[in-house]
Amino acid sequence: MGIDLSWQEEDGTPLEVVGDPRSHLSHLVQRVDLAGTMCLRFLDPYGDTTFNQLQIPVLKAEIEDVMSGEEAPQVREHLRQILDLVGKAAGQVHTYLKFVGD
Repeated sequence: MGIDLSWQEEDGTPLEVVGDPRSHLSHLVQRVDLAGTMCLRFLDPYGDTTFNQLQIPVLKAEIEDVMSGEEAPQVREHLRQILDLVGKAAGQVHTYLKFVGD
């Protein structure tokens, strides 16, 4: 099972979702060394991870960095979809990005 990304209102109401039916993100966090990251290292394939507005710029930069080193076209496309949603969420008060694992 993959790690879906949900942009949510403060009460948990989803605004938009990027699903991960092919487990691209789940496999990525298990094979890429994310120890040097501030946000991505906390993604949990089996749990949920939430980021607030202060963390979103850091998260965005880290995803861009991982994407630049990714060779698989399907994974790059999935990361692009995630970046699009992260961009929409940035600066939108009282909203959060929640990565939803298994």
